[in-house]
Amino acid sequence: MSFGLTDNLLFAAFIAAVMVFVFARKFLPIRIAFWTAFIKAGFPLVYFAFFYDGKWTFSDDQYYLYVGQELISKQFHPFTIFFSKIGMGTLFSLSHGTHIMYGWWNFLAESLFGSFYYAPVFLNVGLTAIGGYYMYSIGMIAGFKRNYCQYLAVFFMLHWDVLAWSSICNLKDTMVLTVTIAIVYYMLCIGLMIRHGRQLLFSAIGLILTLSIMIWLRSYVALVLTGVFVLWITSNVSGKTRYIMLGGGILLAGLVGMKMPGLSSQLSSVLNPMKCIGGLVRFALTPRPWGLDQKYGFLILPACLHWLHLIPAIVGGWYLWKRSSATRFLILYILVASLLYGGVDVLQGPRHRVQLTFVLAWMQFHFLYLCAVSARHRASNAQNLLVETTTQPI
Repeated sequence: MSFGLTDNLLFAAFIAAVMVFVFARKFLPIRIAFWTAFIKAGFPLVYFAFFYDGKWTFSDDQYYLYVGQELISKQFHPFTIFFSKIGMGTLFSLSHGTHIMYGWWNFLAESLFGSFYYAPVFLNVGLTAIGGYYMYSIGMIAGFKRNYCQYLAVFFMLHWDVLAWSSICNLKDTMVLTVTIAIVYYMLCIGLMIRHGRQLLFSAIGLILTLSIMIWLRSYVALVLTGVFVLWITSNVSGKTRYIMLGGGILLAGLVGMKMPGLSSQLSSVLNPMKCIGGLVRFALTPRPWGLDQKYGFLILPACLHWLHLIPAIVGGWYLWKRSSATRFLILYILVASLLYGGVDVLQGPRHRVQLTFVLAWMQFHFLYLCAVSARHRASNAQNLLVETTTQPI
C-alpha cells in the first residue's frame, strides 16, 4: 500500500524541503538549515515511500482529503475560491460550519501534488519551519541570546512530537500549532511594546490575520489565547498603559467571541470545573505508552520520550517563569489551556496537546540548556583547580 518513490512523492518532498530551508535560512546558518530541511522532508518521504499502510489514519483526515477532491472536481481554484460566492458556499457546506481552513489546505495541497494522502502532510512539514521561525523570534523578544534561540528553534522543528504529528498524519493540529505560535508572537510584540509606529501596526495586522485564521481553524483556541492575553496584561503592565492595554485586550476578546456565536454556551455545557485538576494530570500524562490505540501506534516513541522528560520540563518551566515576562506568558498559556482541557473530556486526547508542543518543547529545551551550562561551569572550575594545583611551587 506504500506509494514508492514516485515523481509526485519526490516533488512533494522537494517542495517541503525548500519551504523548510527558506524559512530556516532566515535564522540559521546555511549548513544547519540544509540538514534540518533534509531530515524533516526525508522522514515523511521514507515513510510514505516504503512503510505507509493506512494503519495510522483517522476519520477526520480522510474527510479533509475528500473536501479537497470535491473542490478540485468542481474546478475551483485554491486562491480565487475566496472571491467566489459559490466556491465559499461549497467550502462552508463541505466543512459543516466555519472551520474551513484545513479543508482548504487539503484543496491547495492536492492541487499542487495530486489527490494523495501525503499531499497535505508535506505542506504541514513546511508549516513547522514557519513555526520554528516564530519560535526563534519569540526567544529573541524574551531576551535570550541569538545562538540560544537558534538551538531552540532547531529543537522545536526536530522535536519528537512535531516530527510524529507533522510527518505521518493529515490532521489540522500541525496548522493549529503553527498559527498559535504566530499569534503568541504578535501578542508579545504588542503587549511588550517591542515595536513602535509602523511596525506596531504590522504586528496588529498580523495578530488580526492569525486570529482570523484560527477562528476558521479551531475557534476555541483563539478565545483561550485572547483570554490569556488579557490575564497576562493585568499582571505585566502597570500605570496608565495597563488600562489602555487591558481595554484593548478585552475589546479583542469581545470581537473574537462575537465571531463565534454559541461557543460559550457549548463550552459551558461540556466544561466540568470539578474535573479540571484531575483532568490536568491526565492531560499532562497523555498519551500513555502502554495504552495507545492502534491508530496512535506512531506515538509509542514520542510518548516514552514525553514521560522521560516530564519532570525536566516542569523544572525548565519553573526557570522560564522566572526568566522574563514573555516566557511567563507561555507558561501561563500552557497552564490555563491544560486546566481548561482537563475539564472537558473530549479535549483530553493526545491530539489536543499538540498545539501546546511549542511551550512544552521550550520547557524541555531550557532544562537541557541549564544542565549543559552547569556541566560546562563544573568542567571549567575543575580545569582551573587542576591548573592552580599543578602550578603551585613544591
